[in-house]
Amino acid sequence: MKKVIFLLIIPFLLFMIFHGPADSLTSTRTETGAELPGLNAAEKKITISDDLFGMWYSELYLHMEQYTGYTIVITGYVLKDPESFGKDEFAAARLAMTCCVADLAPAGLMCSYPGASDLKEDSWVTVEGTLTAAYEEYGGHKYANPLIMVSHIMPAEPVDGYVYPY
Repeated sequence: MKKVIFLLIIPFLLFMIFHGPADSLTSTRTETGAELPGLNAAEKKITISDDLFGMWYSELYLHMEQYTGYTIVITGYVLKDPESFGKDEFAAARLAMTCCVADLAPAGLMCSYPGASDLKEDSWVTVEGTLTAAYEEYGGHKYANPLIMVSHIMPAEPVDGYVYPY
């Protein structure tokens, strides 16, 4: 699983290289004081629209502990890696582009779902579940990676276009 989590985080790392430290990126409020799009803090729910996938991807990797316990709804294609994922794991992914088509890489959120082995690779799904933090250690630092404990899953139409992390 560590290999795939590393692959899923590559677009985020590239984003960090070009945009600086986490404090300058995002928080639960925009500069005008409004909540981030898709966030309902009162109900502890995040609904990620297709066009905000990249923004929320960055937000969750940067501030995961802040959103632990929130309900999340997200659409992506099923990404599996039998060598790295458990039988109950997949990623709800999209293709991210940081520069050009040649650098396309999957970016997504790990999901834990008892029926994951029955999901068809590359099929599109909308998942709803509870965000938890899966802690990993890289280079001596402990990171809280988002993990969705899936409660509902539905087939979805493919989403055209790429995710742009900035």
